[in-house]
Amino acid sequence: MFAWAPQALASSDAEFQRLLANPDDPALNRQFALSAEARGDLRHALAALERALTADPDNPELFAEYERLRRKLLPAATAVTVQMGLNYASNPREVINSSPENESDGIVDGAATVEDERTIAGVRMRSIAYAAGQWNFEINELSTGRVSAASGPVMRLSQDTWLHVAPGMAVAWLDGMQMYTEASAAVTIGGIYRGLTQTVTARYGWREGGDNSLDYPDSDVLEILGRFVISPSLVKGDYLYIQPSFRLSNPDNDRVGQEQIPTVFGPLTLVTRDLSPFDYTEWGGRVSYLFPIENRRVYLGFGISVYDRNFDTYTLDSFWLQGGIQIATDEKRRDLFLEPTAHLIFPNLIAPNIDFRADYRFEDNYSNDDSRDFQNHVAGVRVIGRF
Repeated sequence: MFAWAPQALASSDAEFQRLLANPDDPALNRQFALSAEARGDLRHALAALERALTADPDNPELFAEYERLRRKLLPAATAVTVQMGLNYASNPREVINSSPENESDGIVDGAATVEDERTIAGVRMRSIAYAAGQWNFEINELSTGRVSAASGPVMRLSQDTWLHVAPGMAVAWLDGMQMYTEASAAVTIGGIYRGLTQTVTARYGWREGGDNSLDYPDSDVLEILGRFVISPSLVKGDYLYIQPSFRLSNPDNDRVGQEQIPTVFGPLTLVTRDLSPFDYTEWGGRVSYLFPIENRRVYLGFGISVYDRNFDTYTLDSFWLQGGIQIATDEKRRDLFLEPTAHLIFPNLIAPNIDFRADYRFEDNYSNDDSRDFQNHVAGVRVIGRF
């Protein structure tokens, strides 16, 4: 028998007596919840609906009412993450080793993310705003920035799964010039497994080219991204991340051997996955493992990313390319990108919720187009604050 505060049960005596006599009756609990909500007593209304669901867990109407009230009672929550990094890249242009443009450079980058969730007019809304930029010391034409925002409702599908639908907008810059604006729509299905969040996101974006001097064509991008994490318990407190992905890029026009926009295959730092809007499909993903040492004062980690890209553009004839002449062959370009990584993380090192980390990765791109092979060593340190 549950004890109810008498002041909270100021409904009719007959209704209250029936509930006391049959505390597990779904219909009586539902009626009591309606009366309590009408009085503004949302917490006791939610408790009654929870008891009704316990007795009748497969009732979709009860679940919908429970979720509606639960959303009303959820507090607003805002989380801010800010990070700054200093990096060295041996080949930031990601050109072939013999190219005269194969130069190293230093890079400063920064990013801020604001995530907000609150109930508006009975609907739980989740919004994410992101701003990032990177500044190259010497190769200024690779300095880039991106600002994006997305917002939409969060709907619970079951006790441990949810759905987030979020339209969004973004703007990107390259070398001080607007590269594109983007309108997007994303659908994320998330769930909890062994206390850890798992997500799958499908995202479509339409990009409209910006500054004409960049010659960035209008294009659309489709992405399907998974993020799964488990604790394999090889070491207490360890985490294994599995992030499969599919990507389709479809520009309005193909340009063989385009040179106006640098080709950056991998995620150079924080800003953009790629700067060149080629026509391609990509399969791949990333696997990484982190484990604590020194009583969780330090985390060590390693991982690898593998992406296979199939382009709808033709390779360039290597013989003519040696003389600076671009002549296409009848073979479609295909790249295999490998990126092993290593990580050293100090949680809460500088202050509570402020981490310090050092990262290294080796980007190695194999292509049937000899002009697109490259290797790039990237090492950096980073401070991350969560507020």
